[in-house]
Amino acid sequence: MKISVVVCTYNGEKFIKEQLKSILEQSLKPNEIIICDDKSKDNTVIEAKKILKFYDVPYRIEINKENLGVVKNFEKAIDLTTGDVIFLSDQDDIWNKKKIELTIKEFDKDKSCVMVFSDAKLVNEKREKIGANLWETLNFSIEQFKNNNFLSILLNRCVVTGATMAIKRELFDKTKPFQSFWIHDGWLAINAPLYGSIKAIEKPLIEYRQHNNNVIGAVKQNSFARLKKYLKNIKTLEDTREIRLNRYKIFYEFNFKKLDFKTKNEVLECIKFWTDMVKLKKSRLGNGILIILANLKNKNYKKYYTGLRGAIRDIVYLFFRKVDK
Repeated sequence: MKISVVVCTYNGEKFIKEQLKSILEQSLKPNEIIICDDKSKDNTVIEAKKILKFYDVPYRIEINKENLGVVKNFEKAIDLTTGDVIFLSDQDDIWNKKKIELTIKEFDKDKSCVMVFSDAKLVNEKREKIGANLWETLNFSIEQFKNNNFLSILLNRCVVTGATMAIKRELFDKTKPFQSFWIHDGWLAINAPLYGSIKAIEKPLIEYRQHNNNVIGAVKQNSFARLKKYLKNIKTLEDTREIRLNRYKIFYEFNFKKLDFKTKNEVLECIKFWTDMVKLKKSRLGNGILIILANLKNKNYKKYYTGLRGAIRDIVYLFFRKVDK
């Protein structure tokens, strides 16, 4: 089984050598490393070459002529691989020495497996542990994974972080190009159950570095902090509702022929929920409350959002939103 690692970089000179060293010194070595640099303005590529030349792992560095953004950069990097299994890597994390070995064991145990992901330890710039592990910030556990339909979990929220993910080449080939409104890891994850089995490793296999330059991060917040942020960023939250609605519409249309009857109905119910959430922006106060109560009663808030907490926040939103006249 040929193993590829893709590393997408952009202005990552501070951490790239440390990350590459953790990949190059794995107990099971990759067969190739593909680096796609998104037109960095610093010495990321130079620093990468400094460390790569000391190891015998084949590598390829592509420098984009124009900035593609994180999603299309990952798509390009994965497309350049030649491996059967592809590991996704950010530029600023640290891999457990046995990450590749333990992940490949999961693929070997189940030939139908198309994706493996793990938990991660959250650390700061100095690699000091901060708060909970990644899965806890996502309110996800191995018990949920074992006891629930994985697609149903993903329709509620994405619990798969790209930096912890490895996929079979066939999954990428069947789901490219990455679709608009989706982040690359979310798109691969939500499609994975349609093409094979998924395995979750409870052990944190990376140190997921959190710092000011993260494109996507993970922070555990208390209820008061979340509500304060909610009210401060109402416009962003309205945009997020639109994004989630469009994501599930695109997923449904992309996989229309692949989805069975039961799954189609579940995805359509999810789309209906987010259609209702988008309606809250312009609905009258009374109608908005009725929409929220109806979705609370039929348990859609629990299935597709954050349950009672989300419904309460949305009622608060109705009083603080800006209604166009």
